[in-house]
Amino acid sequence: MKTNHHSRMIRATVTEQPDIASNTGLGLRVIGLELTAHDPFFEDLIETRVRMADFVGGLKFPHRMPMRFGKRGDSVTINNSGDAPAPIRCEFRGAATNPALKNDTTGEALKVVATIAAGDTLVIDTAYGKKNVTIERGDGTIEDATNSVDDEQSSFFSLALGSNRLSFSADTGAPVVYVNYKRLYGNG
Repeated sequence: MKTNHHSRMIRATVTEQPDIASNTGLGLRVIGLELTAHDPFFEDLIETRVRMADFVGGLKFPHRMPMRFGKRGDSVTINNSGDAPAPIRCEFRGAATNPALKNDTTGEALKVVATIAAGDTLVIDTAYGKKNVTIERGDGTIEDATNSVDDEQSSFFSLALGSNRLSFSADTGAPVVYVNYKRLYGNG
């Protein structure tokens, strides 16, 4: 038997104090609760995480000489199969100068004019109400780097519906880059 059951969540806050009605006589109480969801979309329960900087392709069988064992990847294709554009949380881990993330499909990009040391992580969040950039230093301190965003070349973009080809670059360094996202749904 095939079912169309999906578990999704929506973030909401309590708007008013709960209204606790009298006892129903069965040992149960009726409670009225008013919630407000400022972001109206339901989302996946589990965040998808994609590693961009990794070794990809190269070795094929049967192989011929000369052959290549692999190459460092700096792009990935992500399919957003939700109902709405999906915000991302991107992490640049390791040494990099002026890192940038680009959605080659839409042409949107976000560049941060900063230097990240080997033990640091640059985190870019494009979620509704959370748009920011932080640097988590190796000693555990967190710095707000939102003012380091290159305003002329940047937008806090989301994954468009369908296929999105993302790429990253940096003036110097070879960071490992992760893209995290949850698909959004308008009807739960």
